[in-house]
Amino acid sequence: MKTYRLLLIEALESAGRILLEAQGKVREIKMKGHQDAIVTEADLKAESCIVDLIRSHFPHHGIIAEETGKINNEAEYVWVIDPLDGTSNFTAGVPLFGVSICIMHQNTPLIGGTLLPYFSELFFAEKGYGATLNGVPIRVTDRTEMRDVLIGYPIDASDVPGKVDEELRLAGKLIAAVRSLRMFNAATVELCYVACGRLGGILTRRCQIWDIAAGALIVQEAGGIVTDFSGNPLNFDDPDKTFEFIASNRPLYKLIAAMAYQGSAFSS
Repeated sequence: MKTYRLLLIEALESAGRILLEAQGKVREIKMKGHQDAIVTEADLKAESCIVDLIRSHFPHHGIIAEETGKINNEAEYVWVIDPLDGTSNFTAGVPLFGVSICIMHQNTPLIGGTLLPYFSELFFAEKGYGATLNGVPIRVTDRTEMRDVLIGYPIDASDVPGKVDEELRLAGKLIAAVRSLRMFNAATVELCYVACGRLGGILTRRCQIWDIAAGALIVQEAGGIVTDFSGNPLNFDDPDKTFEFIASNRPLYKLIAAMAYQGSAFSS
């Protein structure tokens, strides 16, 4: 029987090949509700590949996947799958997209991996054993000043009255404080970039468990901190809830969090 680690990496690489083969060949895009929620045949094929691999080796494990939904998610071990994060980037020919898988033990991330197929970059972490990029250990940035770093702050379309205006107000504060603001709109990519020091931090208000489970573990094992907007550790007990989070190194985290708390930009 394959180890969890080996199977997770095999699943990432298999799904990554599917995405690279489909890149530039997307013929149909389906809406999943809001205009920024879309799915392609590539999403579905990649997820099916991952799920089939997991079920063939660990049939009693649970699965939470973006397109498939929940399968035995009350199991002791649950695989959380995002077969294609950054679908809008992918369909537009922008290479900032990734495949993300996290193995959770009793709702706690145990092993996480994210593959950025276009760049052949595999980010991996195991709880208590650090984080790597293509097998080389990585760490969050050691910068302590906002003006010295790039910060990720994705803003998606929203039909909630006033939401975009509030987020733009916070974006204005961030732009005034940081070297430059980035909106990759792919949490898996942005979390990995925080983990290896390319971004000083990321904050976002609307993510699902499959967007962040693996990436949060990777950031933490790279020496970073990840919390919700109230400063609490992320809680994955409820896989259906919408997550908000801040991820950074510890000195920058305090500055980002203080800025996020100002005003009403993130009031419920």
